[in-house]
Amino acid sequence: MLQLLEFKTHLHEVVEELHIRRDAETRFEDHISQLVLEKQELEWEKESLQHQIGTMTKQHSESLTSVKKQFQVKLQHTEEEKGKYQVSAELKDKEINNLKEELKSLQVLRWTTITDSSLCFSYKNSQRQL
Repeated sequence: MLQLLEFKTHLHEVVEELHIRRDAETRFEDHISQLVLEKQELEWEKESLQHQIGTMTKQHSESLTSVKKQFQVKLQHTEEEKGKYQVSAELKDKEINNLKEELKSLQVLRWTTITDSSLCFSYKNSQRQL
């Protein structure tokens, strides 16, 4: 009888241990399922973010290309304007130099005319005195 009682007690302990183990396995399986689901959701989110990154990278590249083209057009326009202003400045410098030369020539002509007139006047005065 004592053996039967020990056997029952042992059997009861084994059955209890089996229940505990089954509960633990069920909890572990639920936890594993939850982790698998979380992993799948994270992979979907990762794919979505990678797609967004690809799209944004493409948009950024297109935008950068557009800005570079606009900058090149503005730079070319500025260079053309600079060239026009340089030509204009050179022409004005040449005109100023020509006007200076003409002024010098006129001053020389004036001086020559004044000198000739003075000589003529002096000559006439000297002729009158004679």
